[in-house]
Amino acid sequence: DRYLLVHRIGVGAFGQVYRAEVRGDMGFVSDFAVKVLDSNVVADNPNVARQLGDEARILSQLDHPNIVNVVDFKHIEHAVLGNVYFMVMECVRGTDVATILRRQRSISEANPATAVLHMGLMVSDALAHAHALESRDGHQLCIVHRDLKPQNLMVNFRGQVKVLDFG
Repeated sequence: DRYLLVHRIGVGAFGQVYRAEVRGDMGFVSDFAVKVLDSNVVADNPNVARQLGDEARILSQLDHPNIVNVVDFKHIEHAVLGNVYFMVMECVRGTDVATILRRQRSISEANPATAVLHMGLMVSDALAHAHALESRDGHQLCIVHRDLKPQNLMVNFRGQVKVLDFG
C-alpha cells in the first residue's frame, strides 16, 4: 500500500518491473522501480522468492554510483494474488545499452570508441566493487553478476551506467 504501480517498464522470466510512486505530505512524490515476482512462478518454485530476497539483501549493501540502489524488499499476502514478493529499487531514467546498440546499428553508425570505453570502465568498476564486498564480519563475499548483458545495463540521461539484475 506504500507503492503505487504506475506502469510496466519490463518483463522477465520470473515477473515484471514497474515504475512506481511513493507519495508523501505536501506534494512529495518519488519514483522507484519495483520488481514483482509472478505469484504462479513462486507457487511452482518457492526458491525464486528466496533468491530475490537474497539479491535484495546483498544489493542493498552495495554503495556504488554504477550499481542500482535497492531500498526495500517485501512479502505480502494478497487476498486475490496470493503471496506477492517484490524488490524496490531506484528508478533509472534512461535507456538500456541493448536499445542504444540497436539504434546505432539501425542508422549504420559505429559506436564512438570513447563512449564504449567510458561505459566499460563504469561497468568494470561496479563489478569489481561488488566482487570485493565484505560481509559484516569481514569475509569477502565475491559477488558475481550472473546475467551481465546489454539489457541489464542502463544509461541514465547524464550518461552514467547503472548495473541491474545481478540474478
